[in-house]
Amino acid sequence: MHAQTDRFVAPATNALPIHPASAPTRSPYTDDIDRSRHLGEMERLAQEMVCPLHVILPIYEEMLIRLRADATILDYLSILVAKGVRNTLKDIARQH
Repeated sequence: MHAQTDRFVAPATNALPIHPASAPTRSPYTDDIDRSRHLGEMERLAQEMVCPLHVILPIYEEMLIRLRADATILDYLSILVAKGVRNTLKDIARQH
């Protein structure tokens, strides 16, 4: 019997299928400083979830675009996006 963990195990290809219709079509970042801040958050998520950055990046960017559209206070945006990415990766891991 294996213990249940919260760690994401990437599929054998080390990449999740990203359908062109769901891939971000514009930059989710307002400028280079914003991009750098979010990239740092993605790198922390990759380490925490033991998941390759190239798997996290499209999920994070898609969620960032969605949440930024409705955000009124941007200070907490990276925290909310990171939480959504964690939940998404945990859901994917449970399905496999």
